[in-house]
Amino acid sequence: MYKIVFVLLAVFVAITVYTAKTTINQNKIIRGQNLNELQTNLYSDLRLIKSQILGCVISFPNGDNGTTFHIQYPGAISEISVSDLICPGETSTNKSLWNGHYGVFFPKIPSGFTEPVYKNSQTEIYFSISSDGNIENNQLLARIANKFDSSEADITGNTLKIWIIK
Repeated sequence: MYKIVFVLLAVFVAITVYTAKTTINQNKIIRGQNLNELQTNLYSDLRLIKSQILGCVISFPNGDNGTTFHIQYPGAISEISVSDLICPGETSTNKSLWNGHYGVFFPKIPSGFTEPVYKNSQTEIYFSISSDGNIENNQLLARIANKFDSSEADITGNTLKIWIIK
């Protein structure tokens, strides 16, 4: 009788361990798929932001941001939120790059990342995004940086800087 109970208990423990390992492995696979999807989406969103900023020069070649720095691009001597950008020379009532006027809305930034900020100074124009410092998010930004040309993006710590003018 004890042998049967022992064998059944051993089989039950083996099934439980197998199920736990299978669940852990499936969770790792799902997390990996989610990270790949997050990387693809965030990279696309950052490309969209860059193209919207570059679009100001094409759409409004006579635009003037009121500074003496790269006047056709949105002006921002100090860092400002990318969601607050307007194209110099835009004449519509709602001048935001992200009001849907151009068929584009500001992308949803995933949790674990800051909203991108933009700066236009005398020597450079860039926007940057930072992670919350989580190792996986830092690695994700590093992988995204590698998708850009080396003259387009730099990563320092948990911040990815994407250059418009360097």
